[in-house]
Amino acid sequence: VILAALGLIVLVMLLSIYLSRALTRPVSQLSASARRIAEGDREHRIELSTGDEIEELSKQFNQMLESLSEHRRNMEEANRDLRDANLKLTELQAQLVRSERLAALGQLSAGVSHELDNPVGVILGYAELTMEESEPGSRLHEYAVVVRDEAKRCKRIISGLLDFSRPSKGLIEELDLKDLIRDLVMHLEDQRPFRRIKWNLELGEGDKTVEVDPDSMRQVLVNLALNAAQAMEESGSITIGLAGTGESEEGGHLVRFSDSGQGVPEGDEEKIFDPFYTTKRRGEGTGLGLSICRKLVEEMGGWIRAVHGAGGVFELWVPEAGGERQVTKGGN
Repeated sequence: VILAALGLIVLVMLLSIYLSRALTRPVSQLSASARRIAEGDREHRIELSTGDEIEELSKQFNQMLESLSEHRRNMEEANRDLRDANLKLTELQAQLVRSERLAALGQLSAGVSHELDNPVGVILGYAELTMEESEPGSRLHEYAVVVRDEAKRCKRIISGLLDFSRPSKGLIEELDLKDLIRDLVMHLEDQRPFRRIKWNLELGEGDKTVEVDPDSMRQVLVNLALNAAQAMEESGSITIGLAGTGESEEGGHLVRFSDSGQGVPEGDEEKIFDPFYTTKRRGEGTGLGLSICRKLVEEMGGWIRAVHGAGGVFELWVPEAGGERQVTKGGN
């Protein structure tokens, strides 16, 4: 009887140990899996084959993880869409504000320029007449020179305002961008501001036919060249390249215009396109040149931007012949 009792006790103990391990092992696995998921392993899944309620619990747990992962992916996608929409909205708001500001300035400048042009012309005429009738070196002659120079500066500002407010002719034609750049450099290199400037042309191979207003395109490139010459104090190098970047694959060609000057100050990449904003010394510019350039380029269906870096760098995108015209891109 005693031996039978001892045998029964041993059997019960072994059975208890087996049942305990059979129950605690899956629970331990569930606990370890939950800990891994809590630590960030979102792809971990629980694999149990106990054939009981614990296995069913693990399946439900895995389904919950799948649902959470899908919800997380949906949230991330929604956040990306929201960021993209917010970025586009910000760009559109900036374009709208700039367009409204430029439109108001154009209307105001057109009226003011016409009213000021005649009296400034009279002042300039009398100043030159006074210079002719006064002794060179006299105080009156010096005063007349100052009046003449300031009147000419006023005339330049008025001319810039008229160009800014005047609508484009809209004569869009097909032309070879490489031929236009070569012809422009040939005419500029002999002029006084460019006699000590070295030109580097990196025009690449292949066809570079674009659809632009020829006069407007020349005006933009000449303005960029004059700005570069002034920034380098008429001594340095100017590089004009047709970049083979992804931008050129969007139905147009990217012109990269750079010089060896001090470059655009960091943070001013967009400000320099505002009317009357200039980094030049007094008397060297009106602050309208780049504003007019942006206006002309956008009317041709392209965009222009300044890039901060070594020297002054401007990127100009224009549509190719038969290409799709792009929306305006703001600075860097």
